[in-house]
Amino acid sequence: MEIVRWHSEIGLEEFGVSKERVLQTYFVAAASIFEPQRWLERLAWTKPTTLIVAFKFHIKDDVEAKRVILKQFNYCINKHDSSSIRMPDENNKTEQLVSMLLITLDHPGLDSF
Repeated sequence: MEIVRWHSEIGLEEFGVSKERVLQTYFVAAASIFEPQRWLERLAWTKPTTLIVAFKFHIKDDVEAKRVILKQFNYCINKHDSSSIRMPDENNKTEQLVSMLLITLDHPGLDSF
């Protein structure tokens, strides 16, 4: 299943999101959006929802992480251009999550990052 591969490829386990949680989110989407031709809508529901769970797990009460998130979102929103998403620092998990979410919101059907 594509969504399980996506989960593994971007390493959501290290952000506190289990494979079972991703599947549960996908099947909730599938229960509401069940027509085969609407597969992209299911992905558009599942991927951001899963990444929000990862954010919740990762940032908890970390004020600095929240600042990083707001700064990156504001930068991308004000540019109105997904190409303005800069490459995250590979040692900064918060930047990695923000980049994953922004790319997913712009391209929900994209297999990986």
